Amino acid sequence: MGVFFSDTLRYSSLARVGPSLQSLLNTTTAPFALALGFLVLGQVVSGLSIIGVGIVFGGLVLAIFSRNSDALVRFSGKSGNVTSGILFGLASALSQAGSVLVAAPVMLDGTDLISATFVRSLAGSLSLLLTVVLSTERKAQIRSMSVPIARQVF
Repeated sequence: MGVFFSDTLRYSSLARVGPSLQSLLNTTTAPFALALGFLVLGQVVSGLSIIGVGIVFGGLVLAIFSRNSDALVRFSGKSGNVTSGILFGLASALSQAGSVLVAAPVMLDGTDLISATFVRSLAGSLSLLLTVVLSTERKAQIRSMSVPIARQVF
């Protein structure tokens, strides 16, 4: 879930809003994990944690809306991409928080960290590979890569 879905959403956001805004959007992972822990696992949330969530989201909103509108569209060149980039970024953070929630019970059972990371990475890599193998468009993109870029990727 985290490697495949979350990273796909993150890169979709990155392509639309650029690295600085996407990094800001990624800061919402912890508040989303806190909210999901409360809603799904029934974890107790302290007042201080709620204040922290408010500060993170408030800072994010302030950072986004205090930017020059030209700066927001500078990366992708299209103003319509900013909204979708923000939504993809928030969805990525929510997905990443969900993957942490899924992994929590496994880790609490004493599963080896390295083994769990290996399984998670392998599942994500196979999922990504499957989308490449099944997509003729992706195959064509890989074939059209220049040799120096292909060496960096592979």
